[in-house]
Amino acid sequence: MLRCERIETALRDRVWTIPASAGARQWSGVLLQSGEALIEDGESQAWLDPSMLFLTATDMPRSLRILAGSEGLLFTFGQQQASAVIGHGADGEALFALLENRVLVRLDEGDIALREVEFALDLLRTTGDKDAPGRETLSEAALKIILVALLRNLPASFS
Repeated sequence: MLRCERIETALRDRVWTIPASAGARQWSGVLLQSGEALIEDGESQAWLDPSMLFLTATDMPRSLRILAGSEGLLFTFGQQQASAVIGHGADGEALFALLENRVLVRLDEGDIALREVEFALDLLRTTGDKDAPGRETLSEAALKIILVALLRNLPASFS
């Protein structure tokens, strides 16, 4: 299960419910491209500004409030995709640790990391429903770009 949807600008605030996953582990994330958004769960809340990328396991229900005039991309992936992306490479341990935490990073406007993440999310969004050859490989490559961008932009205090 690998999905990505565009959050279009609107005249009113909108709320997405990100349910807790039942069964196999899942993760959800959002890249806010403009405006503001608020992510809340029973324990915490986090405000997102433009160019912020958020990722968390769907271990509890969360709400994502997108303020009027804001836009971005919302994505979800499962354990199968995470395992394929992490693989056995040199960065595998760091990527695994990344998925064990709630992560929020700011990607600098105009920075290559932001352009790479937007490109990767657009790939996920446009290849997600097609039965074209190589779709799964392309989707996993896009997901890896997103995770590596998160890894490279972690704050120094992240452990």
